[in-house]
Amino acid sequence: MQHCGGFHSFVCENNGFSEFSRAEDVTSGKIVDRAHAFGVKAEEVDGNDVLAVWNVSARAIERARAGEGPSLIEARTYRLHGHVESEASFLPKSYRPESEVELWRGRDPVAAFAMKLVEHNKASREQLQHIEQELLGTLDTAVKEAVDAPWPNPDRALEEMFA
Repeated sequence: MQHCGGFHSFVCENNGFSEFSRAEDVTSGKIVDRAHAFGVKAEEVDGNDVLAVWNVSARAIERARAGEGPSLIEARTYRLHGHVESEASFLPKSYRPESEVELWRGRDPVAAFAMKLVEHNKASREQLQHIEQELLGTLDTAVKEAVDAPWPNPDRALEEMFA
């Protein structure tokens, strides 16, 4: 959710599933259409297309800044991992074929955007590899700091909570 000038832009990352069921089997209609009942502008976007998400987000932000109200963006994508990591231990069989997962794995938005940057001479493979190594180093440092950090005070457990 992004706050702009008194209005919010809402993003629904629709990964195609509701726990262990396909969304189309348990959801009536399209999520993007639900906004219209509230007079909210809504757009659907390929959530795996970085530039498309950027553009639809820019339009929603511009509408909010212009005082034209909130927006809902339904970013359609796919969940590569299970609803819970241990689901293979208690489900009798997978609810999606491995070939489907692999097909979507091939649509990785980061890899696709990196390829576009190289194709359009905006970055070299070497530059992107350097950025990736920097990010992995930052991530490793953050994980180490989190593991080494003292446990939080239990008295603060309910502070800064929103439900």
